[in-house]
Amino acid sequence: MTATDAPQIGIIGLGQFGRFAAAHLAPYLEVVAYDPVLPEESIARVQLGSLAEAASCEFVMVSVPVLALRDALNAIGPYLQTGACVLDVCSVKIAPMRWLEEELPPDVDYLGTHPLFGPRSAGDDLEGHQVVLCPGRGRHAECVAEFLRMLGLYVIVTDAETHDRESARAQALAQYIGRALGPIEAPETGITTYAADLLREVEEIVGGDSWELFAAIQNLNPFAAAARAELRAGLDDLDARLESS
Repeated sequence: MTATDAPQIGIIGLGQFGRFAAAHLAPYLEVVAYDPVLPEESIARVQLGSLAEAASCEFVMVSVPVLALRDALNAIGPYLQTGACVLDVCSVKIAPMRWLEEELPPDVDYLGTHPLFGPRSAGDDLEGHQVVLCPGRGRHAECVAEFLRMLGLYVIVTDAETHDRESARAQALAQYIGRALGPIEAPETGITTYAADLLREVEEIVGGDSWELFAAIQNLNPFAAAARAELRAGLDDLDARLESS
């Protein structure tokens, strides 16, 4: 399938992930992208359009920060076509899935997605990377999953609550630890270990994300606080055991 005989997808938001997604989708879909602040560099085979043009496509991917999602859904609502499918790409799922249900017109379908990768981790090769798909309203879940598998992605189909519960450990806790490691300086002499290098790599990955994204992952995931509390309890237990040794 090529973009000339494929459905249109509108991308709302050309931040880091929006540009990344547009570049990877353009060989297979006709991509119409909108952002109020246009990128400095053009994206091959991607048409820049108005909000109305991007939102009137058969598929619409809303690639904005999670706290901006609700406003974005309200903005595209008047332009959405009956039977269109709206997808989010947020790192949490319970709240965004509720907003998709509440804010979109009832004749518009929606799916929740969470790509477990980004420009830094995937680069030019999507093969083997994971994406979570949370079916919402409508009939598009199966065809979207098939398309994502065609791109080489491993698709995990689950519900929003399961996603957030498991993501509290798989993502929120890793982000929390990485942020905590930030102020700890690397050794100047080169003395290190493999385990220390892995921790530094986690810190570097997390440090590349905005504070807004980090705060959203922690505050909008209802299971994240419990995961952080369990970590702190484990650290306190280790200290107690060391003091008694």
